[in-house]
Amino acid sequence: MDRTGPRNRQALTIGEIDGIRLLSPQAVERARQPQTEGLGHPAPLDLTPRGNHFGHGCELTRPAQLLGSGAFGQVGAGGRIGFAHPESGVAVGYTCTNMVGDDTGGPDPRWLPWTEALRAVLA
Repeated sequence: MDRTGPRNRQALTIGEIDGIRLLSPQAVERARQPQTEGLGHPAPLDLTPRGNHFGHGCELTRPAQLLGSGAFGQVGAGGRIGFAHPESGVAVGYTCTNMVGDDTGGPDPRWLPWTEALRAVLA
């Protein structure tokens, strides 16, 4: 069994827990370097009002919308998200029990209450 547990995997990308760190600081910086500016989505995703930008293996747009510039991670089906924000030392894994039907490219509405509370605590 994975001794880090699912709730700690995002934190291991930007820091160390029990002597374990998944990514070096240099790898984190490389992961956050934009790689897709100017590229559009393939159909049918090209109908979204704005493109999402990606670094090396992670999404940059929606994590940055939630916690600020420098956040990186990945959005999954139905509103799941895992992301880290090295500047604040915060890493989040969020899962939900039902799918959402409309992906407009922006934050899932269910993320807004907890991200607002997180930003307030960090301010």
